[in-house]
Amino acid sequence: MNEANKTIDELEDKVSELQKIVDYFKELWKKFIEFLQNKFFSNDKYDDVINDLYDEDILDENDIEIIQNNSKDKDDFER
Repeated sequence: MNEANKTIDELEDKVSELQKIVDYFKELWKKFIEFLQNKFFSNDKYDDVINDLYDEDILDENDIEIIQNNSKDKDDFER
């Protein structure tokens, strides 16, 4: 029974480490999207980058919508 508990503890540790990795990449993706939101419509080269990311299936429709909506909100706020 002790061996089973040890195995369970090891698996729980591995799951915990995997969760940390997933959380890290979620936060990294969030920062990346925020970066694109801040740059959208600010410069043609960023528009090209965003379009390239979409064309390469790195960004999807939902990501583009988030970027565009936030950009419009900022434009409205600045006016």
